[in-house]
Amino acid sequence: MADEEVSEDIQEKIPKKKKSKKLLIIIIVVILLIVIIVGVFFIFFTGSSSKKSKQGNTNSVSHLHKIPSSNQNSIGVGNTVSLAKVGVLFPLDTFIVNLVSSNHQRYLKTQMSLELSNKDLAAELKAKEAVVRNRVIGVLSSKTYQQISTIAGKNKLAQEIANAINPMLSDGSIEGVFFTEFVVQ
Repeated sequence: MADEEVSEDIQEKIPKKKKSKKLLIIIIVVILLIVIIVGVFFIFFTGSSSKKSKQGNTNSVSHLHKIPSSNQNSIGVGNTVSLAKVGVLFPLDTFIVNLVSSNHQRYLKTQMSLELSNKDLAAELKAKEAVVRNRVIGVLSSKTYQQISTIAGKNKLAQEIANAINPMLSDGSIEGVFFTEFVVQ
């Protein structure tokens, strides 16, 4: 009997655990959702970075607009050029301009670097940066979506940008225009 009284006392001290099936189901669903979200995040962010790292290891530049000169061929979007042949680059800040449109508003956000004929030209461009940006904005904002949506249109745009800047330069010339960002909405 004493053993029965001790076991009853122990059972009274230990609370009875009631397992709620609803609580268990909710916990499982939350854990599954977290796993799915982490999986999707992993796929999207590591998948795109692995593509970038594969492209980054090549020794060429894509989406390049180079101004033709007498001793070289025109290089456009989709073509590649050896990095050894690219001259000194002068990066410009981002441009955001409205495009010409009759029925709905479109804008262009672009960033570019200018290939210089020599490294001394960078100082002149820095000193005349406001004028350079003004001329580039003038060229960009005069375009329609149809004019810049094709590869040929982007090549022509690069040529027009160089033609707008070159007459004001005295220490050299713009040899190429590299679009590093080009978004039209």
